[in-house]
Amino acid sequence: MTRPAFTLKVTIEGKTLFQCLSFFYVSRSHIISLMNLGTYQFYQDEKLLKIDDVVSKGEIKVFINEKIDLYPNNEKIDIAYEDEHYLIVNKKRGDLIHSENSNDTLANKVAGYFQKHHIRRIIRINNRLDIDTEGLVIFSKDLLASSYIDYLIREKKLTKKYYALVHNRFNKKTGEISLPISSDRHNNNKMIVSKNGKKALTRYEVIKNGKMSLVDVTLLTGRTHQIRVHFSYINHPLVGDAIYGQGDGELMLQAYYLSFFQPFLEKMIYVIINLSPDIKRRADDGDR
Repeated sequence: MTRPAFTLKVTIEGKTLFQCLSFFYVSRSHIISLMNLGTYQFYQDEKLLKIDDVVSKGEIKVFINEKIDLYPNNEKIDIAYEDEHYLIVNKKRGDLIHSENSNDTLANKVAGYFQKHHIRRIIRINNRLDIDTEGLVIFSKDLLASSYIDYLIREKKLTKKYYALVHNRFNKKTGEISLPISSDRHNNNKMIVSKNGKKALTRYEVIKNGKMSLVDVTLLTGRTHQIRVHFSYINHPLVGDAIYGQGDGELMLQAYYLSFFQPFLEKMIYVIINLSPDIKRRADDGDR
């Protein structure tokens, strides 16, 4: 038997395979389909398990038969964190995360990294950033890992923080912005604050207050363009924002922090990157 992709611990007697897998919030129909195709196979004591087989305490060996599904681009990526299940990459401003019309995307570069390191897996992207935003993007290396992260995001159990450089001085050093957001029916590329929109909540703390202010932002919801819309609405548009302000397109926004419970390691993971040199430079220039 070839080497398994990874193993799962079983600590309680009497559970079925699916009960063990349901911890990762996978769809029963999806996992059955993949098992029938032979894409995912689960073994215990050399026995191939079916979805409703009862498993014993010990380990389940997980075998994965996948292929990289995107064209590999060998350009180097900036890895902020990696383990057996997750790859977290620091995306550059200007990089598309994924596009059907380009092989020069972050996803293609991750495909190149997977190919180089013999990680034969589908490219699974768990969070998105605008092309003009730099910072942390999560890629999962298997279905269970991806399903679990998707669950954390849905349930707001994954913490995301951003650095934002905005115009104008703040009267208060901390605050929350609770304004519903919807799409702008006059502009498909723009979002607006609207009483008929979806709930959106942003918490912030001012790090540096001035003509240009550096703000530490925590997203409590994940609406499209949420930070840009909220700060523009309260007269603090992001520096460089050409859509919601009067910027030059060099958006000063960085996703610098992620924390989440890693279910396979059974511990919290904290991924933090330094303030972007571009944002620091523009913040320093604002003092002159």
